Amino acid sequence: MDFRPATRCATRIALALLLALPRPADASEAQIDAEMQALLLRLGEAGRLPAPGGAPLRIERPERVRHELGAVVDVRGGQGPGLAVLAVTPGSAAERLGLRVGDRLLAINDHTFSGEAPAAETFRAALAARDGALALRVRRGERELHLTGQADRAVVPAYTLTIGASAAPAAPPAAGCGRISTFDAAPRAQHIHPAVLIAIDGRQPGPSGADSFRLDAGRHVLTVAEAIDARQFTAVQQYQRDRARRERYKTLEIEVRPDTTYRLGARLISERRAEIRDNAYWEPVIWAEVAESCR
Repeated sequence: MDFRPATRCATRIALALLLALPRPADASEAQIDAEMQALLLRLGEAGRLPAPGGAPLRIERPERVRHELGAVVDVRGGQGPGLAVLAVTPGSAAERLGLRVGDRLLAINDHTFSGEAPAAETFRAALAARDGALALRVRRGERELHLTGQADRAVVPAYTLTIGASAAPAAPPAAGCGRISTFDAAPRAQHIHPAVLIAIDGRQPGPSGADSFRLDAGRHVLTVAEAIDARQFTAVQQYQRDRARRERYKTLEIEVRPDTTYRLGARLISERRAEIRDNAYWEPVIWAEVAESCR
C-alpha cells in the first residue's frame, strides 16, 4: 500500500516529538534506542510506517532550542482558577522562581488558562514566547503573586532519520527490563489515588507526559508526589495542603524483576488525613504487579 502524505505527516510529528523530549544528559544509547523502538512499534501497529519495499521516509531537522519550566502542572484544570502545580523539579526554573506545590498557575507570559483553548496547547505556547523569559501570575491561597525569571534552556541537536527500505535494522532491545506505570486505574476502594513519578534514581524520568517508564531489572529508588483528589479533604485540610511550603515528595525503593510492570499509586491514610503539615497523610505504593514483556 502507498505511504500517504497525511500518514507521513503524522509520523514526522510523532518522531520529532520523541527526539525533542527532555531526558537525562547521560541517557544511554540503549535507553534512546528503546524509546525509538517503542514508538516505531506503535506506528507500525497503526499502519503509519512505509510498507516493506516501499520508498523510505527521511526526516531532517536543524538544531533547535526549547525552554522548560520544570514543574508538573495539571492541565486538566478544574478545582478553581488556573492550573494546579502538582510537583516542582529540584534545581529547575520553577524552583528558582519560587513556584510551590499547591500554587495555581493563572498565566504565563500573558497567556491565561481561561478554558477557551486546550490548556496543554496554551502552556506550550506560553513557554515558547519571549525567548525563555518568564512572567508567571500565580494564586497562592488568597494572594496573587507575580514571579519573573528565566526558563531552563535545552538544546535539541540536529538529526537525520531514515525509516524504510534503506534503514539499517534496529538493534534488539536490551534484556532484563521492567516498567513502572502511573496510569490511573488504581482501586479507590483501597484508598489508592494517582501518583506523579518525579525521578528514578535521582534522574528525571522520560519521555515527558508518558504514563509508563522502562527501566533495567534490579533495585531502583522512585521519587513520588501524590495527586490525590481534592474532594478527599475538608476545606481546612485542603487549605493546609495548598499552603504547604515544602515539596511533598516521598521515596519508594523497589526491586524490579524482568518483564514485570509495577503500577504506582498514592495511598491516602484515612486515619492520618489531618496530618497535612507533617506529610503523614499518604504513602507511595505499588498496588499491582503485572507480568508482561517490556520489549
